[in-house]
Amino acid sequence: MDFKELESSVGNLNDVFEENAAKAINRNITARNWPSGFAL
Repeated sequence: MDFKELESSVGNLNDVFEENAAKAINRNITARNWPSGFAL
């Protein structure tokens, strides 16, 4: 593996982690808001 491949792999891994973090935050916000919406 050369430096370019390593750089590409790290970039791809970062993209995956960012996407997973955004999904987790969205799920948590949805779970937080559901009880309020249900009560209304």
